Amino acid sequence: MRNRTTASLIAILMAASATVGFFAGSAVPHTTTETTTVTTPRLSGLLLEVSGNSSIREGANETLRVSLTNELPYSNNATFTGAPVLPQGPALSGDSWENFLLPIPPACGGYTPFYIAIYNQSGDPLQLNDSPPSLLTCVSSASDFHVFNPSQVVSESFNVGGYWKGSNPNEPWVNATFTRLGKGTYTAIAFDPWSQVAELNFTVAAQSH
Repeated sequence: MRNRTTASLIAILMAASATVGFFAGSAVPHTTTETTTVTTPRLSGLLLEVSGNSSIREGANETLRVSLTNELPYSNNATFTGAPVLPQGPALSGDSWENFLLPIPPACGGYTPFYIAIYNQSGDPLQLNDSPPSLLTCVSSASDFHVFNPSQVVSESFNVGGYWKGSNPNEPWVNATFTRLGKGTYTAIAFDPWSQVAELNFTVAAQSH
């Protein structure tokens, strides 16, 4: 039984961020057209964006860059307003939600500006890591706001080339195996604790012969 803070998505978004650069793949030629779709209500003077390749070849990685910009030319004490409901999960409660998001939240930590989830063309969330659970119990002392510097930009890139699949949906990290992204359409959704969402669609095409 894991002791985790899962009472609300705000608690999730307060976990410390970690740089994730896994799923290293071979240098397979792919389309490098950059596309960004922003569907955010621009709350608290902030702008959330996600960008990446509109199309990649099988065997290549999709590089997703997520950024959060303080559009105000002065310091911004941005009070958390909540988080959006993600389409068809992952359910951000229980024991397995961390395996469907990037970056991987550590057991205890501070503020994380955003997370991403990826869905296949059937609308199912992909398991993005096989990180085992933490057995630590944390005492939260998080505040309900974050201070941004004038015109500050916070960004992180994630290289995703596939997904994990475990034999037990209640413990997806156990004996999970890795599968490369197959042909099809995928949707990357970035979200933050200001109810903002940024969406990017990309396709994986068969390798050319």
